[in-house]
Amino acid sequence: MIILISPAKTMDFTNPFPDMLSSGTVPPFQKEAEFLNHTCLRERNTGEIASLMRVSEDLAEKTVLMNRAFGSPGNPVRPALFAYRGAVFQNIDPLTLNDSSLDFASAHLRILSALYGCLRPGDWIEPYRLDMKIPLEPEEKCSLTDFWREPVTSFINKELEGGGHKAVLNLASGEFSRVLDRKKLAAPLITVNFKEMRKGRLVTVGTYAKMARGRMARRILEERVRDRDTLKEWEIMGYRYNEEASGEGEMLFYRE
Repeated sequence: MIILISPAKTMDFTNPFPDMLSSGTVPPFQKEAEFLNHTCLRERNTGEIASLMRVSEDLAEKTVLMNRAFGSPGNPVRPALFAYRGAVFQNIDPLTLNDSSLDFASAHLRILSALYGCLRPGDWIEPYRLDMKIPLEPEEKCSLTDFWREPVTSFINKELEGGGHKAVLNLASGEFSRVLDRKKLAAPLITVNFKEMRKGRLVTVGTYAKMARGRMARRILEERVRDRDTLKEWEIMGYRYNEEASGEGEMLFYRE
């Protein structure tokens, strides 16, 4: 089973990481990342970035500096699993995973990315800020989702075949998981949703859902889970599996 997660906007290139990842690996779409940076990002000024990404001038200025430093000698790098600092990654807490869990992550965990397409935990990446929804229109395509759909779907299919995986467990957000072409995916895509009752209806509370995705991903890595049925018995932050509300392509975890 391949597990998919989203990246995070916040990154940290100062944290330590295990010696077993010190050699690092090259991201499978490094050339595409360089293409996107050089053709769509590097020449944009602070005002353009602020408007495009809908961020403050201060954050836009920092993003411009990241874009122009990308690929430069001495630019900081980190293994992908240890570079992101959002809620999902804080709840995976990779620094406290043992070597066996990290080995399992290397074989099963994949991180979707607007700049890098799809990353393995040990792939070395540089600082960046980019969302799938930003309309950069590379190669005359209408969106980054379109740009990445075929190569990322093909990459996941190769991973499925090479690793003998039978399913793709989607713990990523809709923004990122839409990059996959479900019709061409070589295995079932099972999306996990965490919802709770608010004012008489089921809703997704973003912060809690991200935390729960991270907790579930960590437990999968720690227990080396290879099939979806095991997850049905779990309770994650008070969320429990709801058979009636789930379907063939969805696992719904619910709490009051």
